[in-house]
Amino acid sequence: ELLPASCRQAFLVSDARVLGLHGDAVRAVLQATGLAVTAVSFPPGETSKNRATLARIQDRILSAQCDRESVVVALGGGVTTDLAGFAAATLLRGLRLVNVPTTVIGAVDAAIGGKCGVDTPRGKNLLGAFWWPACVVADTDLLATLPPKEVRAGLAEVVKAGANVLMPN
Repeated sequence: ELLPASCRQAFLVSDARVLGLHGDAVRAVLQATGLAVTAVSFPPGETSKNRATLARIQDRILSAQCDRESVVVALGGGVTTDLAGFAAATLLRGLRLVNVPTTVIGAVDAAIGGKCGVDTPRGKNLLGAFWWPACVVADTDLLATLPPKEVRAGLAEVVKAGANVLMPN
């Protein structure tokens, strides 16, 4: 319902762990709307946020004959939204992006800010873009697989961000 009728193809980008946990359910929802779905996965963790992984994601999407009406669906946390967002921003000069965060910090920060990019040997996020998602689907049921420590860490970031708004200096 959130995508135009002209959209016929979705690329579900996720790390292998999250794809194993939630990929089938998200794929089923996308397919139920008539979309052809191609899953594109990468190894979990910050070490995957690099040019080589980005190139593999881009090559996989290009080899599946994406077109300007295709949508990239980022299923995961900050690493995934960075990689998938940057791929979407740079493929065919910009494909539609839908973020589906699976972490608290992803839901309140990474998935909504439009910042995306990859790390280089010279530093973090040195290659990137601002590519705002067409929509963010933050389903709190997806947070149920998180360890309590990660939920607390995400909520601490929410409090920190709120404190920065109230007391900027």
